[in-house]
Amino acid sequence: MDITVNIQSYNTFGGSRLYSPIGDLLICNTGEYGPAVQSLDITVCLPSRTRQFLPTLEENFDRFHTYLGKLPKVTFRRGKNRVEIIWRSHRLFAEDNLGPWPSPDLLKLAAADVSEAVGMLKKKIKATDQFDLERFLADATTSVNKPVDTMEAWTEIRDRAKAIRLAAPESGNPWDQLDIDWSLYHPKAREILNDPFFWDCADDTAPHGNDTGSDLLEDYLRWSKRNKAGSPLTFLERLLKGWNIKQMDWAIVDPDETRKNYQKDSIALSVCNESIIALAFATLKTKAECPPELIRMALAGLTRTAILVKGSGLKEETKAEWFQSIEKMNRKLASLLSDD
Repeated sequence: MDITVNIQSYNTFGGSRLYSPIGDLLICNTGEYGPAVQSLDITVCLPSRTRQFLPTLEENFDRFHTYLGKLPKVTFRRGKNRVEIIWRSHRLFAEDNLGPWPSPDLLKLAAADVSEAVGMLKKKIKATDQFDLERFLADATTSVNKPVDTMEAWTEIRDRAKAIRLAAPESGNPWDQLDIDWSLYHPKAREILNDPFFWDCADDTAPHGNDTGSDLLEDYLRWSKRNKAGSPLTFLERLLKGWNIKQMDWAIVDPDETRKNYQKDSIALSVCNESIIALAFATLKTKAECPPELIRMALAGLTRTAILVKGSGLKEETKAEWFQSIEKMNRKLASLLSDD
């Protein structure tokens, strides 16, 4: 069984030096307990000790700390053999997750949090589920209570857990590896975007795999529910304005002009390129169609991206991956334009 432990605060989400090692510890000391649960994803939410937040993030701060009052939350996705637990720590704070390698005492507190969160499985796993819950809980409790007092020991645990994950068999169907709520998208979208690549949220080269694309898709899904007949370009204008990014000349494809714009404002150009590509694919996913004007703008964005990748300091193998992804997106959008 695969086990991951992430953290969330008002402005961060993901792996943690403080909590992820506890997931590695569980991986190393647990096994298989039945087909009903193949993965366990634990997110530990860390409140802030003080009301100090980054500029402009006051709303996020308040929303997150209100959300903490609704926890814990346990979801058993039986169709995907996965349990998701969102747990609020009453032992540690977001500030404890900062800095270098945590002390043994902090790791023990993190382990206690995870142990308590794992106990929430009792609320969701039924006797009829094919999963030996009592044996798993016993192994998990023993695991997190084992003393691990040195960084060297934790490094060894991390390496062992990585080897176990790499040795685990993968699903033969790449579509099965995507964690997607298909009800959010148009029924025909998967027929049009018929390669798992277009839906991959973990591939930086995919339309919605980078931070810009991921944020845009999330915002566009909300916006399109309220503005069913609204233009995607109206959404883009408002989004970039909110991000304090000035819109560029979307038709630019000349290499010299592209490099000149990159030297002038690399962040703005990169965000604009990622946004216009992400918007075209977000529109296809939600409407199963895309305005020709937006497709042409996205194709120009792909051309500019290829220019920047070619002139970057990336390794040749990484450039090759980017060019392959750019070509996939290019072919798909161009084919829709020719069908128009």
